[in-house]
Amino acid sequence: MLARMTETDPHRALAEAMRLLTGGQPAAALAAYEALLARWPDLAEALAHRGVALHQLGRLEAAIAAYDAAIARHPMLADAWTNRGTALVQLGQGPAALASFARALAVQPGHLQATYGRGLALQLQGDAAGAVAAYDAVLAAMPAHPEAIGNRAVALAALGRWAAALVDYDAALAQHPQSAETWSNRADTLRQLGRRQEALASSEQALALRPTLVEAWLHRGQAQIDLGLLPQALESLGRAKALRPDWPGYASKGPAVPWKPATLGKTVIESQVSAPRQQRAGGQTARSRVPKRRW
Repeated sequence: MLARMTETDPHRALAEAMRLLTGGQPAAALAAYEALLARWPDLAEALAHRGVALHQLGRLEAAIAAYDAAIARHPMLADAWTNRGTALVQLGQGPAALASFARALAVQPGHLQATYGRGLALQLQGDAAGAVAAYDAVLAAMPAHPEAIGNRAVALAALGRWAAALVDYDAALAQHPQSAETWSNRADTLRQLGRRQEALASSEQALALRPTLVEAWLHRGQAQIDLGLLPQALESLGRAKALRPDWPGYASKGPAVPWKPATLGKTVIESQVSAPRQQRAGGQTARSRVPKRRW
């Protein structure tokens, strides 16, 4: 049926491809967009959304190539520039990501996803202050944005602004109380504030949600050391090492949770990240602070 639609009516075929894309069927959507492009190779939405489908499939390099193809023909596609930047962040290419987000913001000043992505890229580059400013701008426009709140907390912690970080962690948990990473990060922040018993409780909440979370075992062990619970601390730190024996220095550094790639116009896919895996920035050694990766 899709083949018949692409022969005569690109709009109907685009609507069907979008249905597949927004319905959690990126492989089928990719095939639909490729069929469309075989008939109409200059179709902006199909070019850009082919990249989104590849992005959702985890094929980041191919997604970037698809975004490049879309931008080459339609350089004013702010979402394509933004999605390209997000993929570059996920590949750890901070400078290239920053350049891509800058192009998105030049096309559409105030673009929320591009502003958020810029925060991710700055965090990846170790610029915690710049990341905080970017997240501030996102939250000024969308105060309940959960990833911006959580990632601002990580950046604030990297700057040693522990009390402000704790406020953001608590706000993030009010929205997503099942986030083990946030409970773990909160435990480290409480420990830095000298609230040792609360730090232990927060790390244990993280482990109740995810028993394999290495950073939570580390934060639990650190809190236990602070409380003089040395046998328990040795057990916790041993569990961390058993889970990840090759993690050098038990440190993490980098950015936070990117949004899902956006689509164009009135059919924009809501860009909230479900089940975030990584929230990281400005980490130090296990004896100080080890923010949990969340991506």
